[in-house]
Amino acid sequence: MSSDQIIAARFVGRADQPGIKRQSLEALSAQEQGGSVQDAAILEIRQAGHGSPSGFLVAGINPYRRYDAHYRGFLNLLAGQIGGAIASARTYDAERVRANRGAAARAG
Repeated sequence: MSSDQIIAARFVGRADQPGIKRQSLEALSAQEQGGSVQDAAILEIRQAGHGSPSGFLVAGINPYRRYDAHYRGFLNLLAGQIGGAIASARTYDAERVRANRGAAARAG
């Protein structure tokens, strides 16, 4: 397990209050504005009907904006959209596998 995965596992918050990790995030620096991201929200990406998360969304927090309920709501919406897209992709893939099996059975 990499240190990034450990950080994600350790600082995950509830869906209504994502975990915040205070650390230097040089790779996400906001060079045009002269500042750099110092905080990150780490949210679970979940799919409906699945108990465990599909992954984590790590989003740098804009140092020039207040991290409030609206900001959290946006990040929760983003994590929800990603979870929905993952669910759609998995459903599509499962249907494709079923179709290929059916075609193979009819051909054989």
